[in-house]
Amino acid sequence: MEKLARLLTVGLSLYTVIFGLVYAARIDFMPHHYAVIPAEISSHVLPLYLVLMRLAGAAIAVLGVVCLYVVVVLRESAKGGFFVVCLSLAIFFGAVAYTAAQLQATTDVVTHWGIMLTLCLLAVIGLLIHGFTLTATHLTRR
Repeated sequence: MEKLARLLTVGLSLYTVIFGLVYAARIDFMPHHYAVIPAEISSHVLPLYLVLMRLAGAAIAVLGVVCLYVVVVLRESAKGGFFVVCLSLAIFFGAVAYTAAQLQATTDVVTHWGIMLTLCLLAVIGLLIHGFTLTATHLTRR
């Protein structure tokens, strides 16, 4: 079970790195962002938008890299590391899902909030598997 949780977390961490790199590499508005920015101001907003996308993308990619480092390299030597990684990914994907759902609700722009919510739930499942594994290990040692 613990191996499944670790594989799940590695997959979520890799996805987070790719997600961040996609955001950082933008050269234009994301389709769902472009839909809410009036065309007459889009050229004025684009430079600031791209800077923010690069900063956000870099931060997201770093989150994924740190999560991978804790889960793959440090493994058991980082007490509580797996818990912190799962919790961080759940918070991140939950916040993205909520923000995307709010954007869709207020603008009628189609976002991928459902995918992000699914990723959040997968991180929560990783937390639960890890918690159950720790509990079972603790009970069998008694």
